Amino acid sequence: MSLVDRRWLLAQATERLPAGKVLFIDADELVQDIARTRPDITPIVFSTARTAWLADKLPKLAGICMGFNQAKQLVRLQLTMLAECVPVGTPLWLYGGGRAGIASAGQLLADHWHHVSKLAYGGHAELWGAQLAEAAPARGLAAWEERHVYHVAGQDLVLISLPGVFSHGEVDDGTRLLLSHLPLLPAGARVHDFGHGCGIIAAWLKRRQPDLRVSGSDISAMAHEAAKATLRANDVREVPLYVEAGLGKIPGPLDVIVSNPPFHSGQKTDMSISEDLFRTAAQKLAPGGLVYIVGNRFLPYRTQLEQLIGPTEVLADDKRFWVLAARKGARRVAK
Repeated sequence: MSLVDRRWLLAQATERLPAGKVLFIDADELVQDIARTRPDITPIVFSTARTAWLADKLPKLAGICMGFNQAKQLVRLQLTMLAECVPVGTPLWLYGGGRAGIASAGQLLADHWHHVSKLAYGGHAELWGAQLAEAAPARGLAAWEERHVYHVAGQDLVLISLPGVFSHGEVDDGTRLLLSHLPLLPAGARVHDFGHGCGIIAAWLKRRQPDLRVSGSDISAMAHEAAKATLRANDVREVPLYVEAGLGKIPGPLDVIVSNPPFHSGQKTDMSISEDLFRTAAQKLAPGGLVYIVGNRFLPYRTQLEQLIGPTEVLADDKRFWVLAARKGARRVAK
């Protein structure tokens, strides 16, 4: 959110939010700002980057303030699950940027909420208001799981996904290309799946080579829940998963890192994500360790890998995506 958006949002929230206990969902920046202007508000903070859903029983709330996610299915999930756990009549304020699709808020609020209205717009953002009209049956997060069986690079896998998880309900073409060209890894290798999403890479690796010591990490707690479900569905065990933004807290050293890394922050291409991954990978990898990456052909991954890891080769290129392999401290990557 730009500085203008942030100032506009703070002004709206300062004016409209009630005193008392307010639940802030995916609104970390707003919580930081509003603490200075509204000391009469007691924030209860929840973020899907840390927890898939509310774990504790909520106190009596004065209202809910929620940031709009561009993954509309995730917003629908959040609004429905709120209707499962807060009293009828609870007020809600929903904000987000125009490019994230906040204009669809009225449609998403139609199921369980009423008195729905656009309260304000400005700074490339909108603020909507609503009240809970009816409670929803308590179904929990598992009710939102999508279960599919896919044939991927020689293996049949059960994939379980949740709204907001990368490539929800399907297998990304880049991931298919990566797994189709991933060579057999050394027996017993310590392999990490960075940005594991629904867990497809970790599950595929363990099904193909059960002796591998596989781990995974993702910034999304929703992806963490989906990956755990995928591993269970494929009877894959002993794969520790971490909710982490980078590799810093992942136990090492690692022999191999495999990833279809994210390259967006919101709507914008963000090369700092891959640069940070490759820089920390250079520190986390054992001597001679390998990085296998798939990415859109236009992304500068090869240059970053050459600079931060070591000599890099193209293992596959279908003109949309390419699969790259880099070895730490080596002259050439063996195919």
